Amino acid sequence: MKTELFRRIFVLAALAVIATTANVQAADSTQSQPNIVVFLGDDMGVMDTSVPFLTDEAGKPKRYPLNDYYRTPNMERLAAKGIRFNNFYAMSVCSPTRISIMT
Repeated sequence: MKTELFRRIFVLAALAVIATTANVQAADSTQSQPNIVVFLGDDMGVMDTSVPFLTDEAGKPKRYPLNDYYRTPNMERLAAKGIRFNNFYAMSVCSPTRISIMT
């Protein structure tokens, strides 16, 4: 009789732990994850879009003549709503840059 009571208490406690853990995992999976978009162009300079990537001494985006020549409104919209990296390095050929991003 005591064994049966102990077994029922153990099963109820195990079910309570499992239910609590499942609830915590479900809450964690609903958190939003960031959307990351990387533009990787070949043979493209920093002034080949209408988004100014270079900055002045104060750290503010500085427009150059070619930034006004090319029109890329979707990139402008994404840069205005997100994060724009202005300190970057690239190789003279595109293969090492592509491989460094993929690894």
